[in-house]
Amino acid sequence: MISKTIRGRVHYLDNLRAYIMWLGVVIHVAMLQMVSDTPQRLREPELSEWADMLVFSIHSFRMPLFFILSGFFVAAILGRKGLGETIRLRLVRIGIPLLIFGPVISYSLGSIIVEYLQLMQTSGAEIDQDWLVQAQDHRFNFAHLWFLYYLFICHIILLPLFYKLSLSNSLRLKRCRYWASHPVAIMFYAVMIAYVDSHFERGMIPADGKLIPNPLQLLHYIPYFCFGFMMYKFRRLWLNHYQRCWGRYTLLGCVMMVATLVVIEPLLYAPGTQVDNFLVAYCYGLWGWFWSFALFGFFKHWLSSYKSWLRYLSDSAYWVYIVHLPIVLLVSYALYHYEWAFYVKMLVNIALTSAVSLLSYHLFVRYTWLGLLLNGKRRSRKWPKRQNTAKLGEA
Repeated sequence: MISKTIRGRVHYLDNLRAYIMWLGVVIHVAMLQMVSDTPQRLREPELSEWADMLVFSIHSFRMPLFFILSGFFVAAILGRKGLGETIRLRLVRIGIPLLIFGPVISYSLGSIIVEYLQLMQTSGAEIDQDWLVQAQDHRFNFAHLWFLYYLFICHIILLPLFYKLSLSNSLRLKRCRYWASHPVAIMFYAVMIAYVDSHFERGMIPADGKLIPNPLQLLHYIPYFCFGFMMYKFRRLWLNHYQRCWGRYTLLGCVMMVATLVVIEPLLYAPGTQVDNFLVAYCYGLWGWFWSFALFGFFKHWLSSYKSWLRYLSDSAYWVYIVHLPIVLLVSYALYHYEWAFYVKMLVNIALTSAVSLLSYHLFVRYTWLGLLLNGKRRSRKWPKRQNTAKLGEA
């Protein structure tokens, strides 16, 4: 059985999860200034290929790392709480927030997108009228909350299997879990994922927030979720390895970044074959894997101790993830006619969105039932005291 945990926190994993949630603000601000097409087709007047590169880089590891961490944490909860309590906690932490905020985010974003498209049109930008009509229909879409939706589906599909695996003491199964969580195994995972992604243009799977899930999108993320679960069994071994080698994994990720840019360049001008798409997806996937491992190691090495301000940002991250996108679009709408350099407007939007999101968290979430729902504990209004960091072997 998975080893029991103590009541402490593994702070660097909390900080890592918060970091990739907060990156949502950066990536969605940058998407407004991309030269390439985006799902919402919203554009600032000033565009830059640097914004494309920023989004491309963050997207390589952000969602994969989300699912790896989610699989890791569900393994920890299963070991401590058992199947029934794990299901209850996932319903509370994922299902209920999705049920509450999914419709609110969907319809508020729908209205904002229509207004934004009309602003672009009156400012002289070319707008696809069919897309504008479609946006005015306000069809339900989880938008950026699609991650919660697909994560919830992963739990429904895999929790019973994970529980049976956690109860087994089979030596053969233990060896399988070891190799399934070995860094070398990513070569195999990357092939599976790249084959799925090769069915999409340029080997890039879109983020689909429709109510009916996309099976290929689900198949894309399940391997990351499973890897995180398998990794928990040998967490001390692999996380210490990532801590020692985070610099090497960073360099390997940079190598794969260059490889991705080389193989994708011809596809920017003409559609490629499925083999072309596969090569792009494989290089891009390895880029994401390597940087995910690098971030595990970096945070373990540099951000493993408790700091009150990091704990606060970690507590706020879930709320910021949920509410940031409407705020990003509203700030962009308000700043649309300001003729600033793209990076100035981007930084201003990131700063304002972060400030508004944090303020709303402090006033309306942290000390209320919402804080209890999202974080599992109603916070005291006193600034938190120093806590003991749990040792990884114990947590």
